[in-house]
Amino acid sequence: MAGKSNFEEGNLFLLWELEQEKPVKKTDLKAERKRRNKRDSRKKTAENQKPAAPFLEMEPERTAANKEAQKAEEVESLFQQPVKSVKSHSADEKAEERKKLPGPAASISKGASSPGEAAAAKAWKEKLWEFDLTKPSQFMKDTMKESMLAEGFGKREANKVFKGLFFKEKVCNTRSQALEYLMTIPNSYAVKYKIGIPPSPQMEKLEKRLREKEERLTACKKEQEKKFKAEFLTCPHCKSRVNAHFIHPPLCPVCGEDLRSETAVKALSSLEEAVKDLKKRYEDTARRYNSKFTGGEKWIIRLVNPLYEDDSK
Repeated sequence: MAGKSNFEEGNLFLLWELEQEKPVKKTDLKAERKRRNKRDSRKKTAENQKPAAPFLEMEPERTAANKEAQKAEEVESLFQQPVKSVKSHSADEKAEERKKLPGPAASISKGASSPGEAAAAKAWKEKLWEFDLTKPSQFMKDTMKESMLAEGFGKREANKVFKGLFFKEKVCNTRSQALEYLMTIPNSYAVKYKIGIPPSPQMEKLEKRLREKEERLTACKKEQEKKFKAEFLTCPHCKSRVNAHFIHPPLCPVCGEDLRSETAVKALSSLEEAVKDLKKRYEDTARRYNSKFTGGEKWIIRLVNPLYEDDSK
């Protein structure tokens, strides 16, 4: 029995050695690495969570003698600093210093305008231009702009005049009709009107009568102007004799009546009414007649100057 037990123990030892010599599996190595990593991470977190050590380095207490010495040094340093000299300025010197300070230029005052704006304010309120239909719109604008620059307008002021300018494809039968339409628009505008249409026989008759009435009216006005060239004038109503240099004809400065005779006033008023009526009849006839034909066309442009200032107001 003793021999058998020794034999069994020897076999067990051999089995243990064989197990130790077996190769280690990869899965066991991975598990061991994981365990080591977990152990290391736990140590790091434990170290981070430790309370910080109290600040042991304390400033050494100063003695009363050291404090007094430091105060004395501070007082001495204050007296040793250089003192800035303060100059006393008089009122005149202060005024001169104010003038030297940078500020807005004296030449530019409030409400002052540029030379271009000043020229535009005194130039014209509105102006008419006419161009052939073959001219492009840019050519017309450049021509008008050059004219305005020659009159003293600036580029900015010229662009303000052109603001809202539109070349409308509207064809009016006559020039007067085109002007009437343009007068209804507050800003610069352009339309067309017909040209080159021969007048009808009725238009020729009206034009002849209109020319005769206009000539008679012009002659009557010139005749009345000659009477006011005398040195003294007599009022036909109050019989006052006044100096022609101190009156504004045709009104009398004494009674306020017309210095012209009643016959002259009636003749002038009748001629003016006749001319007005003939113009209207001729225009209506021309519009009706030209509406039946195509004929040629022409651009008419009305420029409105928004910067114009009327000095008479």
